[in-house]
Amino acid sequence: IYGLNGSAPMTGQRKGELFEQFATEQLLKEYDLSAEELTKGIVDGKDDGGIDSMFIFVNGILLQDSKDFTWPRSSCEITVVAITCKHYETFKQDVVNSEIATISEIFDLSVSDSNLIGHYNNDILYQRQLFNEAYVKTAAHLTNLHFRFYFASRGDTTEVGENIRARSEQIMAKMKELFSNCKVDYDYIGCSD
Repeated sequence: IYGLNGSAPMTGQRKGELFEQFATEQLLKEYDLSAEELTKGIVDGKDDGGIDSMFIFVNGILLQDSKDFTWPRSSCEITVVAITCKHYETFKQDVVNSEIATISEIFDLSVSDSNLIGHYNNDILYQRQLFNEAYVKTAAHLTNLHFRFYFASRGDTTEVGENIRARSEQIMAKMKELFSNCKVDYDYIGCSD
């Protein structure tokens, strides 16, 4: 694939980045985020734990900095969106396997950053910190805690294997174990979606 105006061919890495950017923008369009806000949620890179972007919303507002955030004083909803995008033609189990280890660990608030078994980049740890602060600050009036996990690829969602779906079920079960009253979704987003 060539770039605009016949420029040099696009590399596989660049295609993957563009696919990730497009998919993330589409999955979060209900929040009407700016390009800068979308960029702030990117955690992709070395030691990302298999997650490409993560966003924490408090009453529908993106949490970017806990110090400058106006915390609700009554009824509060927290939504965590974690997105994994792969420019693959199928959905692969190793992606979900990586997510299980990461999600089980980074959302376990009883474990401090220094005691995490996995190695995570600063972006993942920052999103973990934001979630931790949001959860603690709103615990007294938290009415809804929702985790939304997405795995986007160019694959066909009707062809996601049962073994892969079983792994995503494990992720949802783990989240319900960590947060008994939470709602958890794990969705596969394919090319047609």
